[in-house]
Amino acid sequence: MGKTTSRDTTRRALAWVLCAGMLLGLAWAGFGCMPKDAPARKLTAAEAKRLADVRVTNAEAGTVALAVQLPADAGGAHWAGHVDWGSPMLQAHVTSPDTDGALLQAIPGLVATRADVKADADPPRDGWVTRRTSGAESSPDNLATDIVTSAILSLTSPESADVTALRTRAMWLDEGVIDGAPVDAFRAPLLLGQVTSETEGSTDAQAEAVFWVDEDARLRRIQFNPGSQKLATIDFLLERSDDVTLTPTDVLGGAAIDPREVTTAEAERLSGLRHGNAGFSGVVSVEIPTADDQLTRATGYVDWAVPMAYIAVDAPGDDADGLRYATSTGVAARTGAVDDSPPEAMPTDGWAGRTWAAGAEAGDLDSIDLLLYRLVAMTTPAPDDPGAVAGGAAWLRDDRFGKADVTVYELRLPGDPEAKAGTAPFRYWVAEDDRLLRIEMRTGQLGLAHADLTYEKIPLIQAPYEVTALLI
Repeated sequence: MGKTTSRDTTRRALAWVLCAGMLLGLAWAGFGCMPKDAPARKLTAAEAKRLADVRVTNAEAGTVALAVQLPADAGGAHWAGHVDWGSPMLQAHVTSPDTDGALLQAIPGLVATRADVKADADPPRDGWVTRRTSGAESSPDNLATDIVTSAILSLTSPESADVTALRTRAMWLDEGVIDGAPVDAFRAPLLLGQVTSETEGSTDAQAEAVFWVDEDARLRRIQFNPGSQKLATIDFLLERSDDVTLTPTDVLGGAAIDPREVTTAEAERLSGLRHGNAGFSGVVSVEIPTADDQLTRATGYVDWAVPMAYIAVDAPGDDADGLRYATSTGVAARTGAVDDSPPEAMPTDGWAGRTWAAGAEAGDLDSIDLLLYRLVAMTTPAPDDPGAVAGGAAWLRDDRFGKADVTVYELRLPGDPEAKAGTAPFRYWVAEDDRLLRIEMRTGQLGLAHADLTYEKIPLIQAPYEVTALLI
């Protein structure tokens, strides 16, 4: 995956608070599937140390193959994939009685899914929907997915769990063999990192699991309640030697970043980015995660000579589609059925608009508005000052966009707030010919939206007075 510094530590910690709270709220169910006559007993010191070290051995294991089986009353899905505890990140191909196949990726606090993906296909870069793994108002299938991904991603740490506490709270259940390796089955709280000696006498309910651990403190299997009446089973296939590198899809942040200050040459290059667009136009394609498991798409045009952006919006819901028109002064919206592209002859009726200042003051600019504002701001009649650019820009990574080599930057424009490198609200994908090919925008808790640009001559768009009058 790359450097673990690529994830914002604060964001990851806050996301995990939600996941941990969800897991702690689970009651133990389905334990009756274990042998009734298992001679359960307290752990020895050596066994407690082995269980406590599981998170450390996971963190050091690199990318590990896994297989997940959800119980029938939680959808009955089967996952085949990998987990990289160093990131942490999980990717799996999901099949179930209700689907022919989907791809799932998860990072702490967020799950992304892409329907209709074959098991051996590369992860697509578009069409993903995201969901926060808070468990709130989730369907039974989604709840099970959220619990399983959150639990798996929690099983990593550079430090061992509290041995003393585990000797009090955990139980030895059984022994066996998995993939030819002798294992012991331990019943213990699912969140090993939250079991401390300070809570050893507590009777508070904690989600529990059965950990199947080999002699080298490697986790071979874990079973727990995913919010149903039966147990989910996750097997970690340690004997497989897959050479797999997991990369989050773009909506989850994409490949690892290693932010640094831009060089003098890079600042000079970025200073001409907006000026280079002056007089050009292009086609824009937008994807915005707007709610849990909901994706808004839009297509249309941008003309930096005006400047203006004009798009047709395909959003979830019966009455959410429509048109948007934005200039440097404001934005107008018109609801109603639309085709894939906005009509060249712009309708004159049904529009509602406001200036950017009025929208910002009222706090009613949505994600589409904010991305359009950024699009029309990507032009200027003269180059920006390289010194000012250097003070608010960051190099993030090199990447590929289609067949083009690109560099991903952060760039603070006039009026943008200061932000720590790697956490700015917008990212810019710049090709080797200095063309801007993508703008990414943080959506808060749902990942990254994007607007993709193709430079070409577009139809002549003339906004009627009924529209332009709303933006002044």
